[in-house]
Amino acid sequence: MLANFNYHCPHCQTQLNKGSQIEFLVGYKDHQKTPLLLSKEPGVYGYRSKHNLVIENGDKVDFYCHSCEEPLQSLKRPGLVEIQIWTDDAPYLDLFFSATCGERLTYVEMEGELMRFGSDFFSIMKSRA
Repeated sequence: MLANFNYHCPHCQTQLNKGSQIEFLVGYKDHQKTPLLLSKEPGVYGYRSKHNLVIENGDKVDFYCHSCEEPLQSLKRPGLVEIQIWTDDAPYLDLFFSATCGERLTYVEMEGELMRFGSDFFSIMKSRA
């Protein structure tokens, strides 16, 4: 279900997804910002990069909007990356994920509470529709 939504930058509202992937710029170690693609499909982990970028488990990656280049590190949820899920061309929910490679943590904020993405999440989404 989350793969059907559009993902946007919370700063400039640019759509981040292209097809089945979400496009970011990332800063990693001493590399300059470089494009990186993540899957929109929940539970599909890994990344694609046009550059020879090798990220190891446990490495922290700095995420940026590919359009405005603003950092996507969350101010309200330190240690997490923050983007928005949009539906019907309007902001719907804030989505957070870990900036540490290998930490498979994804949360959606609903009514001020963080809901860990999991098998029970789909029933919550249906009740909000």
